Amino acid sequence: MDDILQNMPNLDKVLREVHRTLAPSGVLFATFPFAIDSEEHRIKATRNVDGSINYLMSQEERQDRTDGQPAVVFQIPGWNILRECNDIGFIRAEFVFLCSPTRGMLASHISGVMILKAEKSA
Repeated sequence: MDDILQNMPNLDKVLREVHRTLAPSGVLFATFPFAIDSEEHRIKATRNVDGSINYLMSQEERQDRTDGQPAVVFQIPGWNILRECNDIGFIRAEFVFLCSPTRGMLASHISGVMILKAEKSA
């Protein structure tokens, strides 16, 4: 998964569905904006029952959808995403840190890219 988890209004539901559909011994690799200095997710917006969006913080909208519409940033995941993956049933969840200035693998606030790796049991 590449930079979409922050755009999901119900992150827990998405992770549960990934776990359910992942093959035995499968591995989820995901990149996303990461709140490296926060245990909890930074909740920026929620979806109301009627489908409207309740903005809780200044909104970042990404223009990377294929229909040209902005993608709402609902949360920036924090370290607790590892616990959530374990609670869902992944046997191991960790962050892999990649850094390679020669290959352009840098971020603006840290010197590399954090990748979520979550493994499903056999």
